Amino acid sequence: MGVINFLKSEYQKYSVRRSLNRALSNGEIKVFYQPKIEAGSTRVVGAEALVRWQKPDGSFIYPDMFIPALEENGSIVELDFFVYEQVFKTLQDRVRAGKPIVPVSMNVSRAHLEDGRIYSYVKELFKKYHVLPQFTEFELTESMYVQNIDKIVSVVKEFREKGGRISMDDFGSGYSSLNLLTDLPIDTLKVDKVFLKNEHLDENEKTILSCVIEMAKKLHMDVVCEGVETEEQSRFLSLLGCDMFQGFLYARPLPQEEYHTYLEAHLETEINEVHFGFNGDLKDDTGTYEGLVLGDNITFCDGPAKGMWGLHFGGGEPMHDSVELPVALLKNDSFSINLWIKEEYARLWTGAYYVGYENGFCSIMPRGWDMKLNFRIKDSGDHDGWYDVGNQMITSGEWVMVTACYNSADHVSSVYINGERTGLMNDVFNLVSPRNIMLGGDIYAKGFEGCVSDLSIFDQALSFEAVRKMYVKVREKQKENPEWQHRSSWGEKLVNKRIPLETFYFSLDGTLKEGTKELEMIFQGEQLEYEEGPWEGSQGVKLKGGDIGENTLIVPKLPEQMSGYTVSYWIKDDNPRPWVSSFYVSAEHGFMAEIPMTADGKSMYRLKDNRRETEWRDTIWESAMERGSWHHVVLIYQKNLRMIAHYVDGKPNGIKDDCFDIGEIRQMVFGGDIFTKSFEGAIADIHIFNQPLEIDEAMERTARG
Repeated sequence: MGVINFLKSEYQKYSVRRSLNRALSNGEIKVFYQPKIEAGSTRVVGAEALVRWQKPDGSFIYPDMFIPALEENGSIVELDFFVYEQVFKTLQDRVRAGKPIVPVSMNVSRAHLEDGRIYSYVKELFKKYHVLPQFTEFELTESMYVQNIDKIVSVVKEFREKGGRISMDDFGSGYSSLNLLTDLPIDTLKVDKVFLKNEHLDENEKTILSCVIEMAKKLHMDVVCEGVETEEQSRFLSLLGCDMFQGFLYARPLPQEEYHTYLEAHLETEINEVHFGFNGDLKDDTGTYEGLVLGDNITFCDGPAKGMWGLHFGGGEPMHDSVELPVALLKNDSFSINLWIKEEYARLWTGAYYVGYENGFCSIMPRGWDMKLNFRIKDSGDHDGWYDVGNQMITSGEWVMVTACYNSADHVSSVYINGERTGLMNDVFNLVSPRNIMLGGDIYAKGFEGCVSDLSIFDQALSFEAVRKMYVKVREKQKENPEWQHRSSWGEKLVNKRIPLETFYFSLDGTLKEGTKELEMIFQGEQLEYEEGPWEGSQGVKLKGGDIGENTLIVPKLPEQMSGYTVSYWIKDDNPRPWVSSFYVSAEHGFMAEIPMTADGKSMYRLKDNRRETEWRDTIWESAMERGSWHHVVLIYQKNLRMIAHYVDGKPNGIKDDCFDIGEIRQMVFGGDIFTKSFEGAIADIHIFNQPLEIDEAMERTARG
């Protein structure tokens, strides 16, 4: 039986090879092209040449029905050579006809490594058809790199020395050997569609894709993701920094004529714009997106020309008196931001526009180095990763148009002032996965004081001509009414749409009851004692420490609506010990804790996501608390901005952004946690607010008397 199967298999291989020779001579073998689409746009930036076998009756024999047999008997080499020549000839014909072309990639079979003719054959094609090497790319599968490393390296180097490009195809399909990527001269990494097998990406798939793309970008490789079939997949991958897509969402493999028609229809980038006119509301022109007011000192105002409006910002603490915009309006890792600003008070490093990303941030700051306008991109993983462009002075009290652009394909950032480019930088770090957008402020410095008008956010880097055109359009309006731009008419204050403020106040002044409600703090211990509080006549609860969970105070319930929280309380640490918590919050996916003493003797505020074993988000350890003395602690948690802030005795003890979303808050505990022994000392005067407050407001609301 074994002999019979062997003979049958050998006959099938012979039959396929004989049929291939006939098909090549009869014109049954066709070259199809699948477009490669620039991430975040609809522009064709390349294509992959694929072979199709069409029988005389019009039906197809698909590759998986004949490629394996051809690879096994070695005749795949002749098929590949046929495809290569067709591609080169087509590229030459289009160049001679004055028609546009884009780089075309061609597959290399493992049989070429044994055959050995591929390099000399392709070299002759370059001579014969005069095709420039930058319009060709050769794709080798991941398994070929792993199994034939020595032969592959020599072939790859020869192609690249002549200007050709090399890609690793099917990365992640089963043979991954990450250490190879550090040594191989690869231009493009093609991520296999196995990671996009589901219509909706789950968290594991997102994590893997994020790591693969980040790794490739750090190795200076372009990234192509195969199998993109949904808008969700496209947007997610664009924001991660993927360069190109292949998939049915955009185009299937197309016959040559259909492909060229598609190419010519998709040569230009489709630039999408989201525009906010601020004409009485915070919605964009389509009504799809709407900003949210943070704070109480923002009004509508006149814009730089008649018929234009804006927002007046009064300045304020970080994250307050600003407008938060929905992250969903960012659809690509390339972008342009265009806005008009009129500064009233010059404040160093204040952001007029800010976006926080998973790995850093970008900000337009009217006053940066030497008090000049600055567009900054920051790599949070690199202490020295500052990418600043601009460096031109603007005049306070005058309207100025600022345009900041980033091209992720070229890694170039640029900034324009009044339509003229004032700065450009190459090799700029790529930001991925935006988390929050703020207008009129950021999370680090006091807010912008002045006016912002005519905000547009584009999903591509704009050309100089496009920027200049926008500026000229407004200048023409200003010439019609030259006095308008000097107006300072402000409207009514914008309404802060945050949830209603709710406060729980436990004075702990001889009672565990909340001031105005039928709530009572739960004491987790045997005997409740009070002692003298932080000011004359006040009292606090004495906590005797103990094992985990002993002698602690548990908040009986939490506010029904919470957009984060502000917690204020007084503590006296009678027995400082490292990592003992004075305050602990349990959440759906993690916890937050105030720690009066770390191993370094400093105090800190920590957020931990339990799903990430080694990831901690800690505020800067600056202040130490004196043993046996009362200290006032304020903790702020900005859930939507994923940020925590720590204040001790009214002074900042660190702000930490880039925090994780740890889900619903479930419980608050004073005097201990679930990890270490309990706090030993006293706690007094607890205030709990159901939203993040400015520190000044928190201090005012919790001031005694």
